[in-house]
Amino acid sequence: RYPTPQELRNMIYSGLAGGVKGIITYDFSFDLVNNQVSLWNEFKRLRTDVATLENVFLDGKLSRVFTGDQELVVSYWEYNNEYYVVVVNTSYTVTKGVSITLLFPNEESATALFSRMPNTLSFSKGTFSGNIAAREVEVYKISQNPNAVESNYGNESLIKVYPNPTYGPLFFTDPEN
Repeated sequence: RYPTPQELRNMIYSGLAGGVKGIITYDFSFDLVNNQVSLWNEFKRLRTDVATLENVFLDGKLSRVFTGDQELVVSYWEYNNEYYVVVVNTSYTVTKGVSITLLFPNEESATALFSRMPNTLSFSKGTFSGNIAAREVEVYKISQNPNAVESNYGNESLIKVYPNPTYGPLFFTDPEN
């Protein structure tokens, strides 16, 4: 049988989250265009998704997240000082609870990248949490806090400066440097 559009999206994003650098599909174009319109339309949308994130997938630094659940796939890419997160529930029947902490420097918010996909997860203080339905895919972009500035002064520790209009700037040193 043909996959459903949701299954196709799940398979493509699972592969991307696993680190594939290319996708080859045999799409039975004539049959899809004429008889499987929703699947053909999903092929076209996925092509746009991949083109939108092409540089991220090819040139970004991929990190896979251990979730403790083989049906819950989470990966993120760092690219041009931004982060892109993909969460995939490969289960056919079970909604999965998500609570995953990803420590990004100066993170502010997560924005769902594609409006046709659900965005049920919330992002706060570096943690994605919520529920993702069976066979769903969610894709987010993490925005940097535009008020945080990183500076390295010679051999001193990395210092992060956060403007504070009431009391002046706040300075925090990175304890790991």
